[in-house]
Amino acid sequence: MKSKNTTLAFFSVLFLAACMLQPERPGDSISEFSVTHSQSGDAITITNEQDVSIIEVDSPRGIGSAQFELVSGPLPQKMIARLHLKGLEEFRLLYADTVIVASASSGSVFNNSNQKVLLSGTEQPILPGQPLWMEIRIASDQTSQNIPLEQGYFEITFPQDFTEKAGSSFEIQWVDFFRE
Repeated sequence: MKSKNTTLAFFSVLFLAACMLQPERPGDSISEFSVTHSQSGDAITITNEQDVSIIEVDSPRGIGSAQFELVSGPLPQKMIARLHLKGLEEFRLLYADTVIVASASSGSVFNNSNQKVLLSGTEQPILPGQPLWMEIRIASDQTSQNIPLEQGYFEITFPQDFTEKAGSSFEIQWVDFFRE
């Protein structure tokens, strides 16, 4: 009987040790960034929700940039930028050797954006469904999605290519149609 209890205790300890040595799951580690922005008065914050990092940009002047350096944790599986602007003349996402440029039409109902990628000095259009396409939407309680926005923000989901190639640093740049 003693041998049976010893064997059971041994396997219990072995099981607990194996559980403690399990690798971290993606949601277990939080991504932390160092952020440098170009304009005084701009506020850039990053929040993490599971495997998603959300960058909030409040830019009273409507023009600026921010550089991000990953200081700990993995690059999140999904990144979203929320730009609290009245319009989106241009948004740039720069990472690795890729520059994606997007803009939203001014003075009309928002329904899509124009996007292009700059590679080796040449511009190529990006179409919905392509790997570099960034989903852009307006998040607002306004009855219609008119630009200029009276309240709300532009939400930009970075492409999957970003997660695969960005490494540990990237930059965003923005220009509002209605800057001060």
